[in-house]
Amino acid sequence: MAGIRAVLFGAVLTAPLSWAAGRKTGQSRLLWLALSFFAAAGGLAYVRGLERIPLCPEEWDGVPAEVSGRILRMELRDDGTRLWLGDCKVRLLSEELPRETKSLPGLLLFLDEPLKGAAEGRRIHTRGELGALSPAANPGTFDGASYYRALGVSAMAYGQGGAAFTGRADLFRKTLRGLRGWLSDGICRAAIAFEGGEEDAGLLSAMLLGEKWSAPEELEKLYEDSGIAHLLAISGLHISMAGMGLFRLLRNRLRASYPLCALACAGAAFSCYVMTGEGSSAARSFLMLSVYGAGQALGKEYDSPSSAALATLISLAKDPLLLFQCGFQLSYGCVLALGLLAPLLAGKKKGLCARLIRPFLPGTAILLATLPIQAYFFGKLPVYSLLLNILLIPLFLPLAAFGLLCGVLGNLSEAAAAVFFFPAKGILWLYETLSRASLALPGAVWRMGRPEPFQLAACVLFLGLLCRLLRLEKRRGAALCAALLFASLLPVSLLPWGRRLKLVFLDVGQGDCCFMRTPDGTTFLIDGGSSDERETGTWTIGPFLDSQAVGRVDFALISHGDSDHVNGIRELMEEGRVARLVLPGLKKRDQGLLELEKLAGELEIPVSFLSQGDRLKAGEVTLYCLWPGAEEAGDANASSMVLWCSYGAFDALFTGDLEGEGEKGLLEYMESRFSHGDLELLKVPHHGSESACTEALLSEAAPRLAVISCGKDNPYGHPAPALLKRLEKAGCALHRTDEAGALSVSTDGKTMELRPFLRKEKQ
Repeated sequence: MAGIRAVLFGAVLTAPLSWAAGRKTGQSRLLWLALSFFAAAGGLAYVRGLERIPLCPEEWDGVPAEVSGRILRMELRDDGTRLWLGDCKVRLLSEELPRETKSLPGLLLFLDEPLKGAAEGRRIHTRGELGALSPAANPGTFDGASYYRALGVSAMAYGQGGAAFTGRADLFRKTLRGLRGWLSDGICRAAIAFEGGEEDAGLLSAMLLGEKWSAPEELEKLYEDSGIAHLLAISGLHISMAGMGLFRLLRNRLRASYPLCALACAGAAFSCYVMTGEGSSAARSFLMLSVYGAGQALGKEYDSPSSAALATLISLAKDPLLLFQCGFQLSYGCVLALGLLAPLLAGKKKGLCARLIRPFLPGTAILLATLPIQAYFFGKLPVYSLLLNILLIPLFLPLAAFGLLCGVLGNLSEAAAAVFFFPAKGILWLYETLSRASLALPGAVWRMGRPEPFQLAACVLFLGLLCRLLRLEKRRGAALCAALLFASLLPVSLLPWGRRLKLVFLDVGQGDCCFMRTPDGTTFLIDGGSSDERETGTWTIGPFLDSQAVGRVDFALISHGDSDHVNGIRELMEEGRVARLVLPGLKKRDQGLLELEKLAGELEIPVSFLSQGDRLKAGEVTLYCLWPGAEEAGDANASSMVLWCSYGAFDALFTGDLEGEGEKGLLEYMESRFSHGDLELLKVPHHGSESACTEALLSEAAPRLAVISCGKDNPYGHPAPALLKRLEKAGCALHRTDEAGALSVSTDGKTMELRPFLRKEKQ
C-alpha cells in the first residue's frame, strides 16, 4: 500500500506541472495532463507486478520440496536441462517448515539430464531442492533476483531425479524447439566435418538460434568487453531478417496481396521469437514488424518511434517489471535512438562531408541514447565499439546465411555443409581478431563507474536539450557542446571525493576482500578471494571496480597465501588490473605467496614487501605493517600481514586470518613498540572463527565496530558463537557481509559513516 500511495501522490503532484507545460508550449493541455496519469498507471502496474511475482522466502533455500508446473520453455544444455515453469505448486518437505502447498507464478527448474516425455505445454511433477533468488550483494554485480523476477520467476529448484508428466504438449512450440535442435545439430556436424570448428559451432548456435549457453565463456567475455555482445543475443536484427525477408519475397517476387504479406511477416517473426527463446528484444521486434505489416495492409505510413512506443506498452502491460531490466532498456533505447535522434543528427545538409559522416550517425545516436544505461548497469564503455560495429554488423547477414545453410546441410550432407562452414568460420575469425585488436588499442575501455541518480537525471535533461538544439540548424554547434556536456556528466571518477577515505568490505562469500580509496584517489585492495564463489575476481571484484570507475588498483596487498584471500587477485592480475603487488616480508613464504610472486614476475607486475615496522603512505593516509616479523610465526594464518590504517582521528585494523602465536606476537608489538589511539574499525580475523580475536586483542585495540567477512551458511560455522559473545562483551557493534552484503565505510578523519549495501542488516 505504501508504494501505491507514493505513486498516486506523485501523479497528483506532477499534474499541475503537466498542465502548465501544455499551456506554455501551446499544445493540448489534456494530452500533457494525461502523461502524469499514464506514468501513475505505469507505477501502479509496477507495484502490482511486485506483488504478483513474490520472491521465494530465504528460509526456503535448500529445502526439499515437491514441485509441479507447466513447462513454458526448455533449454537443453551440455550440463543438463533447464525448464521454465509457470503456474507452479510447491509443497515443502521440511520438518521445520509447515507442509503446505504454495502457489508460485514461475519457477526455474534445473535437471542433470534430459527427461523423456518433457515438452512445452505439459505439466511436470517432480521432487527437488529449492533455491532462493539472491539479490546483488555488491555494487556493480549481477542482480539475479531482479533479473529473474522480471521474467516471472520467483525461485529456483534443482531436480533430484525422476518426474511424471500430465497434459498435452504445445505442438507449435514443441515443433519449433525441435527445429532449433535440428539446426543446432546440423551446425555441430558441419563444424566437426570442417575439423577444428567446435567453438565456432557454439558461437553460431548462440547468434542464430538463441542458445547463448553454447558460446565459449572466453569468447563471450571478449565480445562483451569489445562492445559487440549484442551479436550473441537474439535481437531485432534476427527477427527483422526473417519477417522483412519473407514480406519482400512475397510482395516483390510473388506479387502477393498486402494482407497476406503482413500475416506472413508477423507469422515468421513470431515463429522466430518462439524458436529463439522468447526474449524481450525479440518480442519488441515481433510487435514492431506486426505494426509494420498492418500499416502496409491498411495503406498507412510506418512510424518507427510510434511503433516502438506501442510495443513498449504491450510488453509492459504483460510484465511491468521488464522496465528495469537492462536488455529491455537497451533494446528500446536503440530503436528510439534510430527513430528520433539519428535523423536529427543527420540534419538536412548535403555534400561530401555529410556523406562521409552518415555511416557513423546511427551508431552515434545509439551510443548517446544508451550511454546512461550502459554506465548504470556496466560502469564502462568500449571506446572503439562504434567503429567496430560499423565494420562487423554488415557481415552478420552473410554469416547468418552461411550458418543456417550449415544447419540444414549438416543434417543432409556433412561434406557440403563443411564448404559453407569455411566462410562462416572466416567471418567469426574476423570478429574475434578485430575485437582483440580494439581492446589492445590505447584507452580501449572507458570506465565511468555507476552514476548517481542525480547524474542520470541530468543526462536525461541534457539529452532532451540536445534533441531540441538539433532541430535548429543554426545551433548545431551548441548541440555539440550539449552532447559533450551530456557525456561528461556520467563518470563517477569526476565526482568530488572531498576529504574522505572510503572503505568497502565486499561480500565475496567465504573469503576476504576490502577496497580502499584515499582522498587523493589512490586505490588499494586488501586481499581478494573466496572459497565458495566461482571466479571471484572476474564476476565480483572486477564489476565492483568498474562501478567505482577503477581500471586497475594501485596496490594489491595480500595478508597470506590461502586461496580464499588470493584467487580473485590472481584473476585481476591476469586481466591487467593490478599495478603493484604487496606481500608480507617473510624470509620463508607459503606456497600461495610464492605462486603469486611468480605470476607477478611473468606479468611484469612490480612486487613490494612489507615487514613489521614498515609503512605505506598515500597522501594523508598511512598504512603501518604491525605483523609479521622477519621470522615465520607458524602456519600461514599466524603469519598473516596485519595493517593499521590511520587517517586523522580514524583508525582501522586489518588482520587477515591472524590467530594463535601470530596474535600473541602482534599484541607484544602493539603494547611495547606501536603507539596508537582508539580503534574505530576492526576487520575481525579468520572470518570470525572461534579462536580468532581473543579478549586480550579486543582489550588492547578497543574497537568501536567490527566487520566480519564470511559466507552465508558456510560449513565452518563462522562466525562462532563464542566470538560473537566476546564482541558483545567488549561493546563492539558488529556488521557482517553474509547478512548486509558489501559494507561501505567513509570518513573525513573525524566522523565515520557505515552503509550496508542490502540495507537489511541484522543487528
